[in-house]
This record gives sequence, C-alpha cells and structure tokens, in this order.
Amino acid sequence: MGELITAYDEKYMAYRRDESRMEGAFESISFPEKEEEAAEILRLCTEKNVPVTMQGARTGICGAAVPAGGHVLCTEKMNKVLKVSEEDGAAYLTAQPGLRISEIREALGREGIRGYRLACAPTEETAAIGGAYACNAKGPGGLLHGDIGDSVCGIRFLSPDGRAFSIRRGEYLFDGDGITLPGGTRAALVDLPEKAWFTKGPFGLYRGMDLIDALAGSEGTLGFVTELRLRLEPEAAERWGVLFFFPEEEELLQFLEGILPLRETGFEDGGNAKIAAVEFYHRTALLLIDEARGQIEALRRVPDFPVGADCALYVELEAADDASDALGELLMRFEEAGGTEEFTWAGTGSQEMEKFVSMRHAVPEAVNTRVDRNRLAAPEICKIGCDLQAPVQKLREVLAMYEKGLADTGIPGVIFGHIAEAHLHVNLLPENTETFGKAVDLADSWAEKVCSMGGTAAAENGVGKRKRILFLTHTDPQRIRNAQKLKKAMDPMNLLGPGNLYPGSHREETDN
Repeated sequence: MGELITAYDEKYMAYRRDESRMEGAFESISFPEKEEEAAEILRLCTEKNVPVTMQGARTGICGAAVPAGGHVLCTEKMNKVLKVSEEDGAAYLTAQPGLRISEIREALGREGIRGYRLACAPTEETAAIGGAYACNAKGPGGLLHGDIGDSVCGIRFLSPDGRAFSIRRGEYLFDGDGITLPGGTRAALVDLPEKAWFTKGPFGLYRGMDLIDALAGSEGTLGFVTELRLRLEPEAAERWGVLFFFPEEEELLQFLEGILPLRETGFEDGGNAKIAAVEFYHRTALLLIDEARGQIEALRRVPDFPVGADCALYVELEAADDASDALGELLMRFEEAGGTEEFTWAGTGSQEMEKFVSMRHAVPEAVNTRVDRNRLAAPEICKIGCDLQAPVQKLREVLAMYEKGLADTGIPGVIFGHIAEAHLHVNLLPENTETFGKAVDLADSWAEKVCSMGGTAAAENGVGKRKRILFLTHTDPQRIRNAQKLKKAMDPMNLLGPGNLYPGSHREETDN
C-alpha cells in the first residue's frame, strides 16, 4: 500500500502479542516517526478498507494492542518530547505517544526543569504515554491524583481518513443530546445522564463531559493520538510508605475504616500531608509473593514478612513540607488498634520507596509466572483478571463474596489492590480446562453482583479483547448504544481497534 507500510514477516512476530498473553495476526505493519506519516498510513488503510490496530509499548494486560488482522500502526518511533514549559506552578510536557513514562523525568532534566512529576503515573513505567492514555491507566497514587486522563489537557489526533485535529480541555463538551466533534460532525446521542461516579471513556459519557475524557480509555477505537499535552505536578517534598501487617482481616478492615475519613478531614497535626495511596494485600497475595521470592529479582530486596501476618495494608503519605506528624498519627492509630512495631514497615527516600513499589509490582508478575507455568500443560487457559469496582460502602460485602467464591470453587486466586475505592484486583489462576471454565463463570457471577450494586465491570487497565464480553454483558445497554453512536461518528467505517471494547468487530461486520 505504500513505502511506509511493510508486509508481515516473521521478524515482526513480537508485535502479535502484548502482556495479556493473547496472540493475534496481521497482514502489514508500520512505524511512523511523525504525524504526517501516520496520517498517510491511515488514509491508505481507509482507502483499502483495512482495519488498524494501534500499538505502543505493548505492556497492556487486556489485549487491546493484539492485532485482529489488517494493519498494525506502531508508535515506538513516535517517542519525542515536543515541548516543555513551566507555567502557573506546574510544568507542561507535550510529547508523541510513544514516549515511555520512565523517560519523562529525563526529558524535564534536559530542559533544565526539575522537581515535577506525572503524579498519576502507573506502576509500569515502561508503558508508553499514548498507551497509558488509551487505557486510562492509573497507579496506586490514583487515589489522590486520579488517572492519566486527568493529567491530559490537550491532544492532537487523526481521524481514520488521516485528518488532524488539535483540541484543548474545555473546547469540546457533550451536551444533553451529544456533541459536535472537531470537523463539524454531530454525534447525536440519547438520554445522556448527569455526571456519575464512573465517567471515563466512551462508555462513561455524561452531560458536560470533555471529549478528552471520552477518548481516555478508548483503546485506539476512535482516533490515533499523535500528541499529548500533560500537566505535571510538583514533586512532594516528603513521601512516606508504611506497610501495616495484621494477624486477622477484620482488624485490617477496622483500621482502614478508621483512617479513611482522614482523606477528607486531614490529619490532626499533620499540616498539608495527604493520603496518596491505600493498597491491600490479601493472604493469597502474601503467599504468592513468598512463593515467588526465588523467581523475581526485585523481591530479593523485600524482607521476610512478620511471622503470623495474615494480610497487609500499604498507606502512602505525601506532603509539601513535612509528613512526620501525619506519620506519627498513623502509627499511633495502628498501636491503638493492637498493632506492634514488628508488624510495621515504614520508609522514605527513593531506595526505601522502591521496595514498596517492587512488592506491589511483583504480585501481577508472580501471577503471570504462575499462569505461564499452567499454560505449559493447558495452552488454551489464561488468567481471568477481575477489575470490578463497587460503591465504597459495599467493600465488606464484595470482599466476602470474593473469598467465598474462591473457597467454594477451589479455584486458585489472588486478591489485592485499591481497597479504599472498593476496587480490588482478583486474579483467578485456572490450572486446566475445567477450572478455566469455572473461573469464567465465577467472574461473570461476580460482575453481575457488583454491577447490581451500582458498580462497574471494568474500572482499570482497559477492556481490550480480554474483558470485552464480560464488560459488555454487564454494562447498561443505553451506555453501549451511545458509545456505538460516538464510534459511528468518529470511525464511520469501523476500522479502528478491531475487537476492542465494542460489540462485534470490523471482520464480523463486513463478513455478515
């Protein structure tokens, strides 16, 4: 189709996969370095009715970057920093989508700008910023700083026919009947709700929503983003991580319920210190980490857990000046709850904080190691990752539901994650075809229950292909219809992101 496009060859085999362990196929691939090249590639694919899968660093775990035929448009050479500036107490960085999260600090340093960070950065720093925006990623600090979409204040993107549009936050908003898109096309929608708690991506549309937030989490299905303008926040003057261990889960939950109001009220004598992250390690997660210590290099820096520890709660503090008083209040509350010094790990500074990051990152890594081992005997199975989020007041109910489901079915599983938001990651680890089928059914029953509470079936890490059926089965049909109308307005030939998010796919629709 043109010199920018290369036919598939075995040397491109790695581009058939991402970290979901799914594998697809494609007929051609391209590696543009600038917007004009990407625009030409999209024009050629549209002329030939060829579906296009966008790829970045392929660190996603839901299969959004796994090709479903057609063409792969890879951003790994679109990795330049285009502009850095300091304005109004913040830094702004404009970059191409292939820039890695880990490269942001280095880019600021080259421009002589220091002391800023992408506050909502996901745990996986090798991710490309475009991919992180595409699945609207967030890390543990998302409790305080939100997700990637919240830090994006402007983008440039290409339509499927190669037209370029530049938009800034506040310029394109949804009204009660839809939105007039850049270029003048009207997406006519029906009964858009008022803002609710789940309001990101094309399936979370609401009145007053910004188009930038609708594109966040759209997983390459609505357009190809060529530039992102990010707002970076000042580094916290002091950060503390504290890992509290508990001999019983009930003690952890009571301690959690006691400290959560501090997010709103603040600490009694803690100045401007804030709780930035609250992460849960169920007993299944602690056992998995212990099992993986000899296999994962980063875990060798993590000390052995206290004898008698059943579960753990990680709390991270940030302060613009001094967090010591807030830390003292947390430790005092733990002591009042029966905790002891031996059941507490606290640290500050980059080396100490890295231990906590390593521990958090090791859980999904250990999960994947276990699943890869199981797949040697049963290649057709995979991890079933549940990223369900319930209303916070339902936390105890959903945690009990997960534990009962694992106990009743005997399916190996791991529970960890964002407990302060009732958003726990539950990874089911089937060992054979029979338990894989049971795991699929169990995840479906959990999603039905959580959504009946007013929750959502996919709150993080994207939907992609891996969670698409589960997500669509348990999402409000009106939300799905409005998302499809927006898709039709922005991608009328249904060429972008085949197999991701939406019912059907390009191949299914053109073959029927």
